[in-house]
Amino acid sequence: MKFKFQWTDRNACVAELAKFCLEREVKFDQAIKGVLLHDYCTNISSMTQKHMAALKKDVMKRVKDTKLELKAPEIGDIVLVAKLIANPLLGGYRQDGKELVEAVVVNMRRMSSWIHYKVRRIQDGEIQEGNGHMIKSIVRRVSEAHSAV
Repeated sequence: MKFKFQWTDRNACVAELAKFCLEREVKFDQAIKGVLLHDYCTNISSMTQKHMAALKKDVMKRVKDTKLELKAPEIGDIVLVAKLIANPLLGGYRQDGKELVEAVVVNMRRMSSWIHYKVRRIQDGEIQEGNGHMIKSIVRRVSEAHSAV
């Protein structure tokens, strides 16, 4: 009688593997060897390649999402953005040269697959809106400013 592979807690397994990958900065193949899968499933020896591929896909997606969240600015952070000016011919906005200006993140709205930012440019006080691609880098985090005082 052959026993079948079965998950007992797949979500916890994905979370643990993603945490292992992030903390030690290793790839999935090394993480799978570092985490005891017996805590999350039964009959691991009969795990199929299909199960393994789906697990790897979910873990790598969780790692990527977590990295993006860690790099994302928060309200009050000072960031570098490309200066956008109104485009009177076509409507909307266009980039004003290649210069980057400092701005303070004023508002942030999380959607299911992206984050919408509203920033106030320090140079002229104008409000500018856009997604995460608008923000080129974080100059100073609001948490660092409080810890320095």
